[in-house]
Amino acid sequence: MDINLLNLDFLGDLNKIIENEKAVITKVQYEQFVGNNDIELTEILENSYFSFVSKLDGNGAGNDLVNHPFIINLLNSSVKQKDKDLKKIVLSFCAFVLTAGTKNSKMHQWKRRNYSDSLMQIVKDVESNECETWITNFRERLDTKHNN
Repeated sequence: MDINLLNLDFLGDLNKIIENEKAVITKVQYEQFVGNNDIELTEILENSYFSFVSKLDGNGAGNDLVNHPFIINLLNSSVKQKDKDLKKIVLSFCAFVLTAGTKNSKMHQWKRRNYSDSLMQIVKDVESNECETWITNFRERLDTKHNN
């Protein structure tokens, strides 16, 4: 067998290993976060998180992260249903997202910081004592921020 074919096979196998490790890291990050924040583990939330991380790790500027459905899915999956608890979850997520994902270039760091800062500002602006109203107001602020 040609040495170049062996190298290609090796590189292909190595790439599969790296992709599997990224998936494992992403799943562990997700499970630790939801476990630490009294969030109900659901398949929808997990799929949404994987989609979110894919965008977070992508090469784009991240302008569409603010409207990604993960944060709303996260809030809807919260076991705790008081506005202060929802704020705490979002603020916890803001800290968590700074190290989430598997890429760590300057652009990815900036994208995570920008997203985190945007969420923190929205949390400061949202007021309501009812859970559903708080989530609705939060979602509206996300939409407004995205469209401005």
